[in-house]
Amino acid sequence: MGFGMLWYGPLFGKRWSRLMGFSTDKLEEMKKRGMFKISLIAFITELITAYVLAYLIALTGSYALPVLVSLIFWLWIGLLVPILVGATLWEGKPIGLLIINMSYHLLTLSIMGLVIVYWATWS
Repeated sequence: MGFGMLWYGPLFGKRWSRLMGFSTDKLEEMKKRGMFKISLIAFITELITAYVLAYLIALTGSYALPVLVSLIFWLWIGLLVPILVGATLWEGKPIGLLIINMSYHLLTLSIMGLVIVYWATWS
């Protein structure tokens, strides 16, 4: 969640908002409507993702970095990228938005994977 706040905040927040077509008024309205509920749901979905990733890492039987990198890459390229590309095309969003979102998900999976492997091997 912290990485997402950084990614969609100071790093790419303004560009992301512009590519999404959000005005400053729209963003303020969204904040007033219930960012807590949205954040809570996002947190739960990130926990689910981390759990599934931990399960898949355990299925490989290896906590070696090359295995982790390969697993994350194939999950990202085979599952997330096609979903994000399809959503971007059907929603008529710009390719720049796709790049921001795809990069975020790759880095998020990588961070999760590193935490899981560190936790499994050092605990």
